[in-house]
Amino acid sequence: MYTKYITNLVIISISLLLINNLVNYFVFKYYDDNDILLETKRSKLLRLDSLNKSPDYIFIGSSRTQNHIDTHLLSNSGINSYNLGLPGMAWRDHDILIQKATQYANKAIVISVPAKALFMNIGCPLFPLIERVFMDTYKECNVFSAVTPNIRNLFESTNKVNSESLDAQKKTILEHYDVELDYLGNKINYIRGSKDRYVVFYHNGDSVVFSNRALNDPDKKAHVYNYLGKKFNDDAIKYMQYIEDKIIKSGKKVIFVIEPSSYKYTYLVDVSLLNKYIKSYTIDNTGILQDYRYWSDRGHLNYLGRREYTLLIRDQLLNNSK
Repeated sequence: MYTKYITNLVIISISLLLINNLVNYFVFKYYDDNDILLETKRSKLLRLDSLNKSPDYIFIGSSRTQNHIDTHLLSNSGINSYNLGLPGMAWRDHDILIQKATQYANKAIVISVPAKALFMNIGCPLFPLIERVFMDTYKECNVFSAVTPNIRNLFESTNKVNSESLDAQKKTILEHYDVELDYLGNKINYIRGSKDRYVVFYHNGDSVVFSNRALNDPDKKAHVYNYLGKKFNDDAIKYMQYIEDKIIKSGKKVIFVIEPSSYKYTYLVDVSLLNKYIKSYTIDNTGILQDYRYWSDRGHLNYLGRREYTLLIRDQLLNNSK
């Protein structure tokens, strides 16, 4: 009886995984055929592969990278780049993307790192088993921790067809945030969200968040986390060295960017101490743009902060290239 129960459970689990993968395949095929770029790794890598010109720089990071970097604005200064930022992307998963990005970037891979991550263990990559088997990763982990259905991608995909037309969404953003989206310069791919929080996703892989959550936050006092004098996590340093070595061996440069803290959370970190362990250019952006007026919410810059941050990144990249 027990053996039969286990057998049925295994059959059901395998069937659910197969159904999920089949649904994902056909959903993604629909969006690929209609030239809709999703907020997923597969979709953004496909777009990277289809670019007419290989970018000089590829940005890798979480939704903060995706929402904070305006590659169209960078292109106006002669910096050809691609935004490979992805929502929910933990930096322990960067090495999987790096193996793809090094095949396309002409000059450098720009890695965004949360300040607090410098003091935490890396953990295991979270991407599916297929990538754990056929790609080198930082550490050997229990592969079963990575065997999970791609439910998030499926929900992300099915959420793209919105009953509200693109023109209506643009009008709503103009009314609530006083921003004319067509003036920002990028071709809009789709808009997701509601009046409380819109994410505008562009055809080139960038996105920007519109939200008044920061403005309406009753507690705008910053929470300060003092890491000055605290030792970096050994595992985090080893991982940075692993990433650096992988990119340098590919013939490309690596640039580490320690991300802005936000108006809500301030991380006091002496980033210069990383020079003891890391040979590559490391940018300290932890203490910038801490005025809440630059933020859509506690984690993402608004379109004003995005512009200021992109201009800062532009100057930092140009200074490094001299």
